[in-house]
Amino acid sequence: MLCQKCGKKPAVIILTQIANNTKSVLYMCEECAKKMGISESFADEQTPEEITAKTEKNPADENLKCSTCGLTYADFKENGQLGCGDCYSAFSAPLEKVLTKLHGSTVHTGKLPFGGKQRGRARRDIVKLRKELKAAIEREQFEQAAKLRDELAIMERIVQSDN
Repeated sequence: MLCQKCGKKPAVIILTQIANNTKSVLYMCEECAKKMGISESFADEQTPEEITAKTEKNPADENLKCSTCGLTYADFKENGQLGCGDCYSAFSAPLEKVLTKLHGSTVHTGKLPFGGKQRGRARRDIVKLRKELKAAIEREQFEQAAKLRDELAIMERIVQSDN
């Protein structure tokens, strides 16, 4: 494939950018990449563990411990691996910072398993609807809240029926 910038040299660098849930891919030669300020050396790339270690230090985060497996947040930072599924809940606040720095978002926007599209979409919609319902109640927009409650019930049935 040729460089999409100059159209002359072979592309050796693939730049993938995700912004506002939109993915764009740019294929470039080394020369065009250098002109754009993209380093040809990837030695300065950070691993998830390094990003975890460099996130804002909050003393309260260091004392967090998963009640299921006993893993501490300090242990997670050291080895970069969670002990169980409940660790996501136990370390939710610091993990959100880490995931945002690592991926730019905490919402999965990738592919869904075959046959799971409807259920996956419904799960995302449930989270969104719950937030909207809470906001509508706080604004005392009870008719809107009732509609959201009904939509939420439908989505929850979809998720439960597929389990």
